[in-house]
Amino acid sequence: MPEGLLPTITLALAVGVREMARRGALVKRLSTVETLGSTGVICTDKTGTLSENRMRVTAVWTPDLETAIEPTGPAGPQAGTTVAAVRRTDLVALARIAAACNHADLHGSSGKPAGDPTELALLELAVACGLDVSVTAREKHRRQLFRFDPQLDELDGGLVADVKGAPEEVLALCTAIRRGGKERPITAADREEAARAMNGYAGRGLRVLALAHGTLPVAAGVPGRREDAERELCLVGLTAMLDPPRPEVPAAIERAYHAGIRHRRQRADRRRDRSQRGHRRRRASGRQRDRSGRHDQGPAP
Repeated sequence: MPEGLLPTITLALAVGVREMARRGALVKRLSTVETLGSTGVICTDKTGTLSENRMRVTAVWTPDLETAIEPTGPAGPQAGTTVAAVRRTDLVALARIAAACNHADLHGSSGKPAGDPTELALLELAVACGLDVSVTAREKHRRQLFRFDPQLDELDGGLVADVKGAPEEVLALCTAIRRGGKERPITAADREEAARAMNGYAGRGLRVLALAHGTLPVAAGVPGRREDAERELCLVGLTAMLDPPRPEVPAAIERAYHAGIRHRRQRADRRRDRSQRGHRRRRASGRQRDRSGRHDQGPAP
């Protein structure tokens, strides 16, 4: 090994540290600069890193109507929401399930919203529908809670299982559908209609949740297993939510592309949903999405 190689490398790294310090970066070890210079792939999650972690319900689908939700206040979980035909029974039924299967609190111990942004967004929807979403009101009729989202409520002397979750999973558990304010057996055409709505929302990069409920025989008592509660459900509708990307994300990804660094988003979302969210972040650069939809592909380093 040439005697001058090690001091040459050290000086090169020191120059890199000085340049990074000039740009406001703090470097503790010289080896960090070498590692950064050899980086070819950056892996990130989405929520709170690429996005603002500020969910908002933008659309609601039921078998009888599809409603766009428009904010009337500042963006964020505290934003107000207006809903056309807010007193429609099918929309209120959907909002009731969204509030029942929910652990968030719009007025936490500090007086500020507390909980998961997705659940806060669903509570805002329920408030717009005129429902009482206080923790006390939701706990009053609760008889059992299963992780992740099913729960049992006692309504009018009977047990009702309220369920929210991934549309594919919930739809597979449904044997009925709520249409015209009444429940009837679900058909293949109903499933196709719900799937089209689901894919349409996911194709726009929205997070989609399905909401359903089921009536359980009181004589059987409160079921101890989740599988016993999630049986013969009735599909009530879908909610579509948007988590907008951070304003600085497109420029940051564009700089990474120019530096020869690829970007991979580590998230187990549905492929269509994931692909369109990535397209939103890259729209400013005019680049095309990798057809597989699995990651953002930049130039080879």
